[in-house]
Amino acid sequence: MRISNPSKDIDDIIQERGLRLQDVIKVIPPKYKKPQEWRSWLCFFRVIASMALCLSLLLSLPLSWDQSLLWTLPSLLILWLIYGAVLLGFFLVGHECGHTSFSKYSWVNQIVGHLCMAPFFNGFHTWVLTHNHHHTRTQIRGEDVDWSSHLVTDEELAQMNWKDNFAIKLGYSIPFGIFFWIFWNAIQRGSRVRPMLRPNIYERNRTVLNRSNRLMILCTTSVYALFWVQTGFWGMILYHHIPISIASLLGGIMVSIGHANINSIWFEQKNWSPIRGQLVSTYDYRFPKWLEFLVLNINIHIPHHLCVRIPWYHLKKAASLLQKEFPDIYQNHNFRWKDMAWIVRAPTISYDPDSGMYQLQNSRT
Repeated sequence: MRISNPSKDIDDIIQERGLRLQDVIKVIPPKYKKPQEWRSWLCFFRVIASMALCLSLLLSLPLSWDQSLLWTLPSLLILWLIYGAVLLGFFLVGHECGHTSFSKYSWVNQIVGHLCMAPFFNGFHTWVLTHNHHHTRTQIRGEDVDWSSHLVTDEELAQMNWKDNFAIKLGYSIPFGIFFWIFWNAIQRGSRVRPMLRPNIYERNRTVLNRSNRLMILCTTSVYALFWVQTGFWGMILYHHIPISIASLLGGIMVSIGHANINSIWFEQKNWSPIRGQLVSTYDYRFPKWLEFLVLNINIHIPHHLCVRIPWYHLKKAASLLQKEFPDIYQNHNFRWKDMAWIVRAPTISYDPDSGMYQLQNSRT
């Protein structure tokens, strides 16, 4: 099947110009690639204060099975959404640390990174290694470690069995199976990271990975236990587990469409290049400003993939410069739910042998 979509057209433009990734990156001033300590710490304490406020409001919301549910239930849903976004922002402070864009001091990035990730079923070192792998192998089929790595062609799906390909088969068999893949990847990163890394990288980092995962298990278990002791089992679910799940789903949606949407392209290793991975099939998707602020502009994804050292508070400035310099190849879209209709049923991908590229199969959207 011949690939024809806007991203492929942009790839053609880039190839015709002979544009390299370095040609694009040099547009971003060096000052945008350095963390400002005071802004990083201001963000950290702002997120902590926002978490405390949201939790306080949740705990003070009266819940009873009477007519008061007419206003308490909508309030609860709104608080869950906002608290989920705030918790995602807390995790993304750790994301900044993983890219050393929080602080110029390595030990600060290490401590804050563990603090922001360990309570939420994420070992900091495990996440850093797998996430860095994603950045260096973006959109290479069979190499990238995010949920879209489970996408297969119709022919491949037909040949798979449940015993050997349980995660892939289930994701294709149930409604909203993509969200199962997102949770599956989170579980793998927390407990079964070895298959996600190259053997030499895993062996070299085995000790620090084990230490990081043990800390994660201790912290995650302790937070859940604290909520259970203080608020009971259902309080633990209402005040912690559901907001955490919303944060995971929100993060899954906002980050995933930066690489996997109706126009996305995946590449064979032999046809991949850095500019194809970081620019041709990476996208900015815009959300309401209040939400972008809470999630540290992670949706401004192109500058982040061009240079991971750009702190979150410089991403929009970098994006503006890039759009001005490369208006015909910079992919910036407003989020529309209809563009995500394909998540209801996980699509297969089709292969174009002439270009060595894959795209979502329209027949399943």
